[in-house]
Amino acid sequence: MRRCHVTRRSAIILSDTVFIAAALKMGVAMTPKDLIKGRALMGVAIGLASIVGPVYIAESAPNSIRATMVVMYAIEIGVGTSLAYILDFGFTHTTLSWRLMLSVAAIPAILQMIVMFNLPESPRWLAHYGRIDEAKQIMDGLTLDPEDKERDAAELDNVYLRAQARKREAAEQPVQTQVQNYCSRELVIQLCIGIGLFLMNNFSGECALVYYSIEIIGMAGVVSEDAIAQAIVNIGMCATAGVLIGFFMIDRIGRRRLIAISGTGTCCSLFLLAVSFALAGGRSPAVMPPDGATLADACALPVNSCAQCLSASCAFCGAPYEGPGAPSPGMCLSRADDAEAAHLLCASLGNTTNSLNLYKQGCPSGYGWLSLLALCSFQFWFQIGLGIVPSAVNAEYYPNNIRGLCNGSAVSISWLGNFCVSSTFLSLAATLGAPRTFCINACVVGTGTLLALFYLPETCGLSFVEIQNLFKIYQTPGAPPPWELHKHIIAERDGDAPLEDGEEPGTRLPGLA
Repeated sequence: MRRCHVTRRSAIILSDTVFIAAALKMGVAMTPKDLIKGRALMGVAIGLASIVGPVYIAESAPNSIRATMVVMYAIEIGVGTSLAYILDFGFTHTTLSWRLMLSVAAIPAILQMIVMFNLPESPRWLAHYGRIDEAKQIMDGLTLDPEDKERDAAELDNVYLRAQARKREAAEQPVQTQVQNYCSRELVIQLCIGIGLFLMNNFSGECALVYYSIEIIGMAGVVSEDAIAQAIVNIGMCATAGVLIGFFMIDRIGRRRLIAISGTGTCCSLFLLAVSFALAGGRSPAVMPPDGATLADACALPVNSCAQCLSASCAFCGAPYEGPGAPSPGMCLSRADDAEAAHLLCASLGNTTNSLNLYKQGCPSGYGWLSLLALCSFQFWFQIGLGIVPSAVNAEYYPNNIRGLCNGSAVSISWLGNFCVSSTFLSLAATLGAPRTFCINACVVGTGTLLALFYLPETCGLSFVEIQNLFKIYQTPGAPPPWELHKHIIAERDGDAPLEDGEEPGTRLPGLA
């Protein structure tokens, strides 16, 4: 009996359907319970799309531009997020407000569903499941270069033959042997590298810096709404510039170099961010004793500086730093939890020549510009490599028959890491302090970058079959180091290392010819 398999394209259309239903459910929600149900359904749709989308793109793209096409996925997410900010800002001035914000998310899903009905299925998926003629016809239409056409056709034949061989082996082997095949050492290595890159992405703290950007900018001593909005725009522009550079470089200089460059820049930016907060903490304005106007509203705990005031869950009312010299002293108010009342009181204490601001997350120090510079630098260097390479690598790793399953496992662990970091960041910053928290993130990125240099093999320009052969060599005793494997595969493909009859590219170890 022939088994029914869900195609890549069908899975994307399914995610669009769930996405549309979730967006409409949230838009018409009448109770918080309905809103939570819609949000949970939206999470299912996003999870499915994040698993299948990059795999469909990678399997449909020619090998020479495979990673570039997967990076397009990340760029589109960034563009969509920017458009969502703009549209949501406009919706805040309408009577429907949040309902429009949530329900308008159905429009991109509807458009994608319409487009997907007119796009071909993944040719490599078709070849794996025996539809080789259809796969070649589709791949021929997707490839322009004659040499790429010939190479891709040969790869599809290889995919088809390997799939047929696996079917014969599965029919002859016991279940225990089949399970052992799925837990082969080369597959475990691929999963470790793929998941490791995702976790380095997560534990860099980028997700927390995005989710809590307003709070972090406030911790840098910026309180003006216009200044915060301008800072967020500047950080977004740096992130966009970084991902565009990564887009053009990933298939030119390769994954390893991009991770090395991005990891180094990200690590240095995080240390700079830690230094900026440490400098700001050491230049905390003094607190003046309460007078008659502020005695009733003064902080109940004895404090001597702005930093102590904020640690006591109070609010510091003082003038913005205008330099040079030490920041002007201010007052510590007890109304930190009543934002409106605290702002009104602080504003009333100022005058036309000495305007006062209320600081609830950070103190005026003169180092806010350095913190914002470090945030912009972080986003730029992160997006060049750490933001895009994990998705590209996981979309091209793993055998054809379980690529979706393995990529899904890696993405699921990535979402789990995202949740852990974002849910603990503010608590860590409050407990350890922002400088120590960012130093921890920097150490994680630095360690991950060093491990990537030692263990991440280059896969730029290799076919899916050549990547699997590369990992067969990787796990073999006496194999060359990971950073040399790419050259070995390319040399065999180009004929610099002649093959014996019946020998596959990428299967020979140096010295065994």
